[in-house]
Amino acid sequence: MTSFPINISRTVSVMGEQRKLIMQFLLSALFIGLGIWFFHHEAAEITKVTYEISGALPLFVALGIFITAVYIFTHSFMYRAAFEAVGEKITIKAGVLLFLKRNFI
Repeated sequence: MTSFPINISRTVSVMGEQRKLIMQFLLSALFIGLGIWFFHHEAAEITKVTYEISGALPLFVALGIFITAVYIFTHSFMYRAAFEAVGEKITIKAGVLLFLKRNFI
C-alpha cells in the first residue's frame, strides 16, 4: 500500500478556498461592469437628476437626507431587537452596517 505525500483533505480545502476567491472576483468584476454600463447608459438621466437637485430648496434636500438617516437607524434598531430575540447582542453601528450591506450590495 502506498501512502500519498499530499494530504487530500487539506488539498480539497485549499481548492475550495481558491474557487471561492475566484467566484468572488468574478462576481465583483460583474458588478463593476454593470456599474460602468449603468453610468454610461444613464448619463443623461444622471445629469437631469443633478440639475433638479441643485435647483431644489436646500431645506427639502436636508429633510430628505434626515428622513433617510432616520430610516436607516430605525432598521438598525430592528436588527438589534431581532438579534436580542435569539440571545445575541449587536451594536447600533453593526446594525447600520448590516442594513447597508443587505440593501446596497
